[in-house]
Amino acid sequence: MCLARFGFRTRNTHGAALAWMKCSTPSTSSTRARRFDYDTDGAVIKLNSFSQRDRIGATAKAPRWAMAYKYAPEQAQTRLNAITVQVGRTGTLTPVAELEPVFLDGSTISRATLHNEEEIARKDIRVGDTVIIEKRGDVIPGLIGVVKEERPAGAEPFDMQRATGSQCPECDGEIRKDESFVAWRCINTRCPAQAAQRLEHFAARTALDIECLGDIVSDKLVERGLVSEPLDLFSLSIEQLGPLNLGTADEPRVFGEKNATKLVESVARARGMGLDRWLFAMAIPEMGRTTASSLAKYHDNLQAVAESPLLREVIALDEKIAETVRINPRSRKNRPNSDVDKAGRERLYKSLVSEIRDSLGRLESLCFAKITKENGDHPPNYTTEVGPSVARSVLDWFASETGSATLECLARLGIDPQGGRPSGGGVFAGKRFVITGTLSTMSRDEAKEKIEANGGKTIGSVSKKTDYLLAGEQAGLKLAKAETLGVTILDEVNFLKRIGD
Repeated sequence: MCLARFGFRTRNTHGAALAWMKCSTPSTSSTRARRFDYDTDGAVIKLNSFSQRDRIGATAKAPRWAMAYKYAPEQAQTRLNAITVQVGRTGTLTPVAELEPVFLDGSTISRATLHNEEEIARKDIRVGDTVIIEKRGDVIPGLIGVVKEERPAGAEPFDMQRATGSQCPECDGEIRKDESFVAWRCINTRCPAQAAQRLEHFAARTALDIECLGDIVSDKLVERGLVSEPLDLFSLSIEQLGPLNLGTADEPRVFGEKNATKLVESVARARGMGLDRWLFAMAIPEMGRTTASSLAKYHDNLQAVAESPLLREVIALDEKIAETVRINPRSRKNRPNSDVDKAGRERLYKSLVSEIRDSLGRLESLCFAKITKENGDHPPNYTTEVGPSVARSVLDWFASETGSATLECLARLGIDPQGGRPSGGGVFAGKRFVITGTLSTMSRDEAKEKIEANGGKTIGSVSKKTDYLLAGEQAGLKLAKAETLGVTILDEVNFLKRIGD
């Protein structure tokens, strides 16, 4: 009723739950929703009795007395006019469908990603086809199929090399396809499209949080020759940035002194950001925020990551595991040639298993690995903070020309991002946190950073193993469950007092 008083159009009821449950298929309820005179993206069926709700209770994630349904997405047909190719920050070439504009679920759609060449082949998508599109999650347009009966004569299968002339569409550099991946890549690290994408990533809120540096500004900084690598930002002045034309010669649009000042001040602040932020900002292949956070906990600075004995041990461990699979004397795929061969394999296998256990022991002592299952005389199952594929990618990047140049440039600029565990373990050393509700003085990401900086760890759901619940405004089921389990609840003020902020 509050919504109605504020002027929103509402309906008091759409029928009892039983009536909804009688809908034979999800599309039936979807059809009903489309008859409303306002937009909806789903339906929630709730038990209409507070006493019965209390009896049924809730799981850690959701109430048992309510069920949410998302409607089947609307679909539309349109013509595929062309397939263009975009270049991402790591050089990945992504095919994009250029569509005859069509109105779908509240907006006009003219483009949609096609992901990669193999996905196009799997769906047999060709230029000129009549295609079916929908919005995934009611937001992102996707091409889900082809009306092959309407395919024009002579339509040819897509081929990345033919479409690009075997050259990057942005810099005319060489493109290659790594056999272990589905994507084609531009291998020119000086490619302007990659430079602009890397610059935008470098400035992202979850990276170095540089203000006034979005996609348009990134493109223009690269286009005007002011920036070729993200670290070039540290040599730019307000006088250089203020006159930057974000428009065209005919219709100029100046960046301005105010925006330039904000950008320069943000760049100055970035100098003091932690190792985790810098690792993520550098766009190292396979380096996500979680990996960056893990590496920052175990290394003091970037040079320590570049030379990391932990990462080298993870790689060596993976290679030893692969070798035990290859020489296993009981292998059915690779049987020993003779009794002598079998005896030799058994000795080597036993020695490798011993080395693997020693290596895991060292990593476990540093909390960088955990044995999840013992397997008798065979190597145990285990997990590591960072997997072997990521470890190889990180070390390869730092050993590359790009990585070496980056470290040298940072040294010249006097930037040395710091990581490592807090001295003494931190006030929340070893404690597990869940965050719920809306925080007023910081975002959830910032709260997570503060928890981890003080030795704690954040998890997704409340359980008996949870030590603290950080509760903001409008905290819901997690707060109720924490109270039931006796979990210590901290509001924002008390949390900040604990860490001395």
